[in-house]
Amino acid sequence: RPAEVVRFRGPVRRADGTTFSCRLRSRLVRDQAGRVVWLQGAARDNTAEHEAVARQARLAAAVEQTVESVVITDAEARVLYVNPAFERATGYTREEVIGRTAGLLSSDAQGPEFYGALWADLHAGRTWQGEIVDRASDGRLLTEETTITPVFDQRGELSTYVAVMRDVTAEREAARNQRRMSSLLEERRAAADLVARLAPAADPVTTAEAIVRGLVTLPGIFGAALVAFESDDEAKVLAIDGPAVVSLHANERLPADRARYLRERSRTGAWYEAVVSGGLAEAYDGIIARAGGLVFGYAPIGEPDPIGILLIGTNDADYARDIADHMPVLVDVAKMSRLLLGEAMLARR
Repeated sequence: RPAEVVRFRGPVRRADGTTFSCRLRSRLVRDQAGRVVWLQGAARDNTAEHEAVARQARLAAAVEQTVESVVITDAEARVLYVNPAFERATGYTREEVIGRTAGLLSSDAQGPEFYGALWADLHAGRTWQGEIVDRASDGRLLTEETTITPVFDQRGELSTYVAVMRDVTAEREAARNQRRMSSLLEERRAAADLVARLAPAADPVTTAEAIVRGLVTLPGIFGAALVAFESDDEAKVLAIDGPAVVSLHANERLPADRARYLRERSRTGAWYEAVVSGGLAEAYDGIIARAGGLVFGYAPIGEPDPIGILLIGTNDADYARDIADHMPVLVDVAKMSRLLLGEAMLARR
């Protein structure tokens, strides 16, 4: 009768009582009566292989269950594997990213120099560590603490890149908010000190100059002006401080359409607007933009019928983004300006 193949893989006990992982392949040879005549085969101690497989299984389970995103790419940065944490963080499924390059997540937050330095380290065989701002599938920006390690095969050739990323977006946002609140509190204290130092001068222009000069000393403000409404369509700059390239001067009358706009808009309270949507006058936009101005903030002097307006300009991107949070300071100074200049400004009308 033909031989029967017998396979076995499992623990085997040695003579001393210890066990090892055995891999056995043998043949049972039977006679015509069906009795086993002999056993022919070979057994191999595959303990090392068994342990390696077990380690790989444990590693795979750990990578699958870790809260950090794990991405493995080939030497050309094409994605070979992502874990479930990556899918949760980015919104991309494994099927959507396998075979695509890691540049899928790139945002505009870092420029070519940033990525040039990153790849220079990796091509030199060095592990890169730092923060990367990626873009999720829904457009959200993710700040991730990232470690990218180049992996080399037994011949010393680059085989894969392994990236481990921890989403710290919430942490960084909380820290930024804390810094912002501290900055706002400091700004309010500085504005309070400014107001405390103000006193009406004999000449209202001198008082107006002191007000705008004080505003420009506050963080984030690169220019300020105080404008008096002399009639419904007449407005004159009492004082201005800021970039020399802005061709607007004290005692200068604004165009009638801009004067009417400012007077009518100021009746509804304080507001802010981007430079591109109009500054003191359309003619000044190009000049102000070249000076780096981003946003103007306006606060009426006097309510409900303002007698003037106080304005600030900023060229600081963070200040411009949070301009709404800074407006109370301008409103406070505008209220003090009404007390200091009210009678003098009404007398000019």
